[in-house]
Amino acid sequence: MPDTKHGPSQGDSYNPNDHKLFDLPFKNLSFEDLNERIVKFYEHLNINIDPDLLKRGAYLAQRRENLHDEDPQRSEPQGGQQKISHRLKDSLPLEERIITEQEDRAVNLEKSGAFKSLTKSSIIILVTCALGAIAQGWTQESIVGANLQWPIALHIAKNSTDGTALWHAFDGSKSQNNLHPDKGLELFSLVNAITYFAACVVGAWVTDPLTYVKGRRFALLCAGVCTLAGPIGASYCNTWVQLFFCRFIQGVGVGAKSSVVPVIESEVFQPEIRGRLLVSWQTFVAVGIFLGTSSNLIFHDSWRHQIGIAFIPAVPLLCLCYVIPESPRWLMKKGRYGEAYKVLLELRETPLQAARDLFLIHEQIDYERSPAVLKDGRGRLTISKQDSDSTVITLQQGAHNFFERVPLLFFIRRNFRAVVASSVVMIAQQFSGINIFSFLATTILQESGIPDSRNSWFNFGFAGVNAIASGLTYFLIDRFGRRTLLLTSLALMFPFLLACGFAMDANGNGPPHLGAVIPLVLIFVAIYSPGAGVVPFMYAAEVFPQDFREVGMSWACSVNFAFAGGLAMAVPQFTSSGTHKYRKLLGAFAGLDALAAILVWLFMRGPERADSLGDMNVSKLTCAHCLMLSTDR
Repeated sequence: MPDTKHGPSQGDSYNPNDHKLFDLPFKNLSFEDLNERIVKFYEHLNINIDPDLLKRGAYLAQRRENLHDEDPQRSEPQGGQQKISHRLKDSLPLEERIITEQEDRAVNLEKSGAFKSLTKSSIIILVTCALGAIAQGWTQESIVGANLQWPIALHIAKNSTDGTALWHAFDGSKSQNNLHPDKGLELFSLVNAITYFAACVVGAWVTDPLTYVKGRRFALLCAGVCTLAGPIGASYCNTWVQLFFCRFIQGVGVGAKSSVVPVIESEVFQPEIRGRLLVSWQTFVAVGIFLGTSSNLIFHDSWRHQIGIAFIPAVPLLCLCYVIPESPRWLMKKGRYGEAYKVLLELRETPLQAARDLFLIHEQIDYERSPAVLKDGRGRLTISKQDSDSTVITLQQGAHNFFERVPLLFFIRRNFRAVVASSVVMIAQQFSGINIFSFLATTILQESGIPDSRNSWFNFGFAGVNAIASGLTYFLIDRFGRRTLLLTSLALMFPFLLACGFAMDANGNGPPHLGAVIPLVLIFVAIYSPGAGVVPFMYAAEVFPQDFREVGMSWACSVNFAFAGGLAMAVPQFTSSGTHKYRKLLGAFAGLDALAAILVWLFMRGPERADSLGDMNVSKLTCAHCLMLSTDR
C-alpha cells in the first residue's frame, strides 16, 4: 500500500476557504517538490505502471486548467538543465510533449463534457445507476394506483355508494359486523408511510457498513434484491399486515439505492461531466414514476398487478451489478491500488488520464485524512501535520467503522457543515409539497369526487411532465449551478401551491374544477423537477469528504425519507374531513416552501459548479453569517 504520510508537512498552514486545496492538494508545489512526491508515491506502488506515465499524469493533474503552461516556479534553466516547457522532467527528450496528439484529443474531449467522452465501462455504470433510479421511481408509484383498490380488497375499508372508500376498518376478519371508525385510515397511512420509514431507519444506514466492507457494488446488489422481492411478495398479499411487511422490504431497497447510486456516480465520472450525470438519478426516478403510472393505467382493474410488476427493472439491475467495476476511490481507500488502476484504465480513454486520476485520488484521500487541528477558543481552523499537542484537539479523519464515523459527522466542523447543508436541501424537497401530488394524488382526487379513470390519466400526465422537466436539468445544471436552480424552483413554486389550494376548494367540499386544477398542478411539477427535484440528491452525494461519503449520504437520505414518511402519515388524516381542507393543506406547504427557500439561501454554500469532488468539501457550505471559519494567523 502506498505511503500515506506525506500530506501537509509540519508547519504548513492552509486557508480552508481555498476549496481548491481539497481538490488539488499539490497545486502550489514547485516542479521539484511535485517530482519528489511522485517518486515517493511510485516507490510504494506495487503495480505495473510506467513511472514516466505517472509523472506525466501528475503534471497533467496540476496543470488541468492550462495543459501547456510552463512551470511558473522555474522561469530560467539551471546548470545545464532544460527549461520546463511541454515536458515533465529534465531527462525527457527535448521533443517530448506533455501529451501526445491522441492524448490531447482525449483530454480536450473530456474537458468539453461531451457524452461521447464516456468509455464503454462508464456507459455500463451509467445504465446500471439509471436502472436503480427507475426501480426507485416505479416502486414509489406502484402503490399510488393500487391505493384505489387494495384497502377494500384487504378489508380496511368498504365501498360507498359513489364508489369511494369509507375508512372504517374491520376487526381483522372478513365479517362486516364489527367496524372500527377511523382505524382503516390509520392503517392505510401506515402502509403507505412504512416504505419511507424503512428507508429512513434501515435502508439508508445499512449501506454504510456494506460499502465499507464489501464495496459499492455489493450494496447496490443487496438493494436490488429487496427491490425484486418486495413487489413480488406484495402482489400475493391477503392481509394488510403482509402488505405492510412487503412494503417494508421495498423501503429497505429504496433507502439503500438512494444512498449508494449517487455516490457511485459522483466517484466514477469525470468532473467535467459529473454535474450532468448526477442529474440522471432524479431524472430516471422520474422516468420510473412515469413507467409506474403507465403500468397503473394498463392494469387499472388489478391492484396486484400494479404493485407486482414493479419488479421488472430489478432484474437487469441485478445482472449488471456483476458486470460493473468497483469505484476506484473505494478501492484506493482500501489500499487496493492495482485494482483501482485497472478500473481507471477502463473508465478513462487513455492510460495518461488513468495515471492522472490515480495520483490525484491518492493525494485527495491522503489530504482528507490529515488531522484537523482546532485551536481552543479561537474559532479558527489550521490544517497541519501534528502527532500531539496539549493545546489542541486533534480529530483524525479516517475512522474505521460505522460507529466511529457517525459521531464524527457532528464533531468535525467540515463534516458538520456538510451535514447542515445536505439536511437543508433534503428537507427543502419535502417542504416543497411535491409528495402531496405525486404519491397521494389518487387518494386526494378520489376524496374530491374525481372518477378513477380521470384520476389515472391525471397521474399519467403528472409523471410525464415530471420526467421531461427533470431531463431539462442536463442543460441547466452546469449553466446556472445547483444553488441557483434550487432557490429559483422553491421561489416559483410558492404562488402555485397557494393557487392550487384555492382552486381545489373553489366549490367548497364539492369536486374541484379540473380545468383550473390540472394546469396549475402541471406547471407546479414542471417548476419543481429541474430544481427541488434533482438538486438535493446530487448535492448530498458531492458534499461530504471521501472517508465520510457513505455515512454522510446515509444521513442525508435518512432525513429526506423521515420527512416523506411523516407526510405520508399526516396528509391522509388531514384531508379526511373539514372544510377548505386543501386550501389549509397547500397553504401550510406554501409556508414551508418559503421557509425552505430561506434555509437554502442561508446554509447551502459552495461552488455553483463542482469542477471536482473536492470543490464541494469546503467551509463555504454553511451559513455565511453564522458558521464561517477563517485561517489561523
